[in-house]
Amino acid sequence: MILTFGKDKSNERIALNVLVNLSNIIITALIFYIVAYGIACGTPVYEEFIKGAKDGMKTVVQIMPTLIGLMMAVGILRASGFMEFVGGLLGGILGYVNFPAELVPVTFVKMFSSSAATGLVIDIFKEFGPDSYIGYATSLMMSSKSNIPRNRQTAAPGACTLRNARITIGDSSSPAVI
Repeated sequence: MILTFGKDKSNERIALNVLVNLSNIIITALIFYIVAYGIACGTPVYEEFIKGAKDGMKTVVQIMPTLIGLMMAVGILRASGFMEFVGGLLGGILGYVNFPAELVPVTFVKMFSSSAATGLVIDIFKEFGPDSYIGYATSLMMSSKSNIPRNRQTAAPGACTLRNARITIGDSSSPAVI
């Protein structure tokens, strides 16, 4: 059966249901595989899970003040009108490449924290709708990982057990050490 998308919504619903059910099966199978592999290797799976959950809670407690500070800073900048001011300034320049001025604040905030940018995204969805051009562009921006190049370039020397890495250069897929 060939699925065609467009005016006939029944094929879209069928495809969506297939994907949802397939995702549920894959996630469940993956969880069972991890638990079975841990048991087969003699690992105390439950104890390791509890230990990981405790470590995760410690991380949440450590990150929480920074996250609250970032969200407050974004809220203050939004309330003061600074975000709209910067968007208006850069909107004229970015208009030549069809980049909406409304996305400028999201772009800047996302560089520092995706969680803090979520509030801006919700406002964009309320104002323009998630199915608008700006809504689609916002969704695309939020789904991208802007910090991957930084993470790979800073983690690559440690992952490769390089001792005297001075400068790491290259794109996100292939950092090189000079």
